[in-house]
Amino acid sequence: MNVFRLPDQWRSAFERDSAEKPALPDPVPERRLARLLAAYVVSGLFFMILPGTVLGVWNLVGISSQREMGAVSTAWIQAHGHAQFFGWFGTFIIGISLYTFPKFRGSACRSIPLAWIMWVMWSVGVGLRWLAGVQNVAIPAAFRISSALELGVAVLFLWQVTASGPKQRKGQAWEAPIFAGFTALLLLLGWQLLLTMRPLSSPSLPALPNRILISLAVWTFGFPVVVGYCAKFFPGLLGTAAANVTGIHLTLGLVAIAAVGFALDSAVLAGSATSIAVALALWSFAYFIRRGEIRRPPGYTGAIRNSRDSPMSGWPSPRSSGSACRGQVCSARRGTPSQLDSSQR
Repeated sequence: MNVFRLPDQWRSAFERDSAEKPALPDPVPERRLARLLAAYVVSGLFFMILPGTVLGVWNLVGISSQREMGAVSTAWIQAHGHAQFFGWFGTFIIGISLYTFPKFRGSACRSIPLAWIMWVMWSVGVGLRWLAGVQNVAIPAAFRISSALELGVAVLFLWQVTASGPKQRKGQAWEAPIFAGFTALLLLLGWQLLLTMRPLSSPSLPALPNRILISLAVWTFGFPVVVGYCAKFFPGLLGTAAANVTGIHLTLGLVAIAAVGFALDSAVLAGSATSIAVALALWSFAYFIRRGEIRRPPGYTGAIRNSRDSPMSGWPSPRSSGSACRGQVCSARRGTPSQLDSSQR
């Protein structure tokens, strides 16, 4: 290999690595966060497959065999719904948010050991809630301990993800819906704890408050968080422009109206507000997309970015050294391949 044809920085690194064995990179914080994320993902899959899916299939078999909803215990249906939504969806959101959300705000998770304690508390709380719901008799202590553990995780979670750094850009469209969803989760879990303080005659919560609780959880926690992450990731993944901030804020307003509808048990108000909120959120994402055109984020130029001060300017990326890309680089201004000069071949 002709070292003298490389840029100065590359040549210095090549000579240094040839003289001595380089020290392997050791990104300890990133590895610890990756392990934490893996734990939350595995737990979420466990709740999805066993307490969620298996119990759900069992409920469907019972309903189909008797051809009536009363064939399955209300407690089993509630246990299935709690394990599905809070067990796998909630676990996924908490784990992903602990890993990514502080980074988006220019910081990091405040305490990784505390995040592991949160994982234990959340897993035990959701699992205990499921076990309490499939018993033949009511165990009020199990419901209350489970709800207290989940509420404690929500409080710690909101504290963990509010970390921000000096490079944070305020007023971004994706922040408001995500924070609204996290706040709604905290309030809903607090209300759930209050419901468990009532006398329980069966291993289930009262039917109407539980239905309202799950509906509010889906639309005031799940939906805003998904909208926020879509607004954050769509520009990078789909090449679209930033989401319409006004549309996102109007969507949150409609979610608040829908929450009032759910609280009043008004299907018309809740259904109308949620339908318009979904349509408005989709409009906010697609507002700047022109038909037949993909808008790329600012600064996107293709495989490599052009910089006159960069030593790699004019040189092919190491990832494009295969036979299919050999002898070509991406033009920084047009984003189209161009042949190398004869001196660079």
